[in-house]
Parts: sequence; C-alpha cells; structure tokens
Amino acid sequence: MKRELTVRNWHWEITKDCNLKCLHCIFGGCGGQEMTTQDSLRVISRIVQLGGKTLRLTGGEPLMRKDLGLIIQEAHASGLGLDLITNGTMLDDVFLRKYGRYIKHMAISIDGQKQVHEYLRGKGTYEKSIQSTRKAMDAGIDLSVYVTIHSLNENSLDLLMEELISIGVGSFHFNEINMEGRASKNRYLLLGQEKTSCRLDRILSQFQKIADVGHVSHDSGCSISSDSVYLASDGRIYACVEIAFKSPEQKIAHILDQEIEGKMSRFFSEVAIPRNCICRYALFSMQGISVLLNESENCPILKERRVDNEQSSA
Repeated sequence: MKRELTVRNWHWEITKDCNLKCLHCIFGGCGGQEMTTQDSLRVISRIVQLGGKTLRLTGGEPLMRKDLGLIIQEAHASGLGLDLITNGTMLDDVFLRKYGRYIKHMAISIDGQKQVHEYLRGKGTYEKSIQSTRKAMDAGIDLSVYVTIHSLNENSLDLLMEELISIGVGSFHFNEINMEGRASKNRYLLLGQEKTSCRLDRILSQFQKIADVGHVSHDSGCSISSDSVYLASDGRIYACVEIAFKSPEQKIAHILDQEIEGKMSRFFSEVAIPRNCICRYALFSMQGISVLLNESENCPILKERRVDNEQSSA
C-alpha cells in the first residue's frame, strides 16, 4: 500500500531549557512545556510511522534533558539518522562513550574567537566548546561548527575559521543573527543594512583568505513541503521553524494527535505556496561551508495570516 504522506526530515526542539544565557539567544531564556520521557519515546514511534528518516535534535540545549540518552538510543534503534545541535559546554566523555556511536552528525555552536564568544555566552564557554569539538571528532562523529554572524564577528570570520581549521574542523554553517528573544534587546548585535549580495561578497572575501570556497550555489526558495517539518518542545508541528517562532498559533497538528497523518496530509494538500516564492532567508552553499542570510519577509503562510487578521478587524 502506497503511503499518502512521507515526512522524511524532522527538526525536533526537545527542550527550551539551556545552561547558558547567551546575549543573542532567540528564545531569551523563556521556559516552555516539554514532553515527558514516555511521550518522547512515543514521538519517535510516530516519526517513524510518518516516514521519518532523519531526526535533528536541538533546543535550548538538548543535554539539559536527563533522558537525552534514552531518546537517542530509541531513535537509533528505530532506524533514524540522528543529528545533535549543542553549545558544547555540557558534552562529556561519559556521554560520548555511551551515545556517540548513535549520532551521525553533531553541530557545535561557536560564535567568534574567545573574547567575542565568551562575551556572548559566558566565561569559560569557549574552551569547553573547543574541547567538545575535539572530543566529537576523536569519537568519529561527523562534525560541523555553527556560527551566528553578528556585528562583533562579521569582520573576523576568517580568523575564527583559521583557528577551527587548525584543530581539524572541515565543515561550517554561518547563520545571520535573528533578532528574536534576548537578541531583540541587544540591538547593537544587528548587522548593518546592506544588500545581501554585498554582505555575501564581504563574507566570501574572508573565507577566500584561508580556503578554496569553490562554486557558490544559491537557494532562496520556500522550503515548505511535506518532506520536512519542525517539532516544538511541547509537541506542536510546524511547516518550518520560522512559522514556529513568528506565528506559534499556526500549528499543523500535535505529534500525539490520534488523527495525525490525516491532519498533516490535509495541511500539505491545502497550503498554498505561490510559484517561485522567495523565502526570507537565502542559503549559499560551497565546499564545506554554508551561509544563511536574512532577506525580506516573504513567507506565504505568514502573509496569509496578516491578511486574515486585517480582514477580521475590518
């Protein structure tokens, strides 16, 4: 029997809790409901039922959950390819020995050279994250470093890359700062206004000092499809992370709903994505490096919500 709905890629924010209070945090330290261990294990089963192939665990800080190891083991036993995004400050040898072999890919956040990184994330965090980076690579885990681009590091990205390449890092993802949560209160971290092409040229010129970036591909199309969804810590499913943050009332369904497959099928059959829709983010990819830059607000679902609100208030 042919499956009507197949959602291969799941991005699961398993907690909003974090051990740090980063100045550029998009959550801003806000708490939030998270599912119990029992329900979280049921979530794994639902994800597989819906055709899941890959699961990306993020937060908050995923290692704040004491049952993270159980979730990882269950995901692996269920055949899911597992990614883990962490700030690296809580990653220890015991965790890696127990669960490292189940993790296909790990991303560790490092947002500048030591002085800048610790200004944003706290004293001692840089060395902890660097040590975790080394340990993950030594454990044989495919590793990337995630870097938020902000006003304090936008002109020294090459120096940060040089430090990280020297310890063996070969994959990087750069993401322009999103002024949500705590970041919205620290406006000085916002990058100056300029065309995306100009910002990209400045970033690439830094990369080219130390690496052969090769061909740069560009994708700014809407990513919304039944192939990939965002799962919030309380179990609500969204078409993408942007909608989860900007319009949390626009959930598709709850992951533990009885009629989950029908609800998701209806959503993706009814959602209207305009042809050639431009996302508010532009992704630039090259050899071992990806860069995500903010552009104008163009989400079709959020636009529909604004129109609906305007009509209801008229």
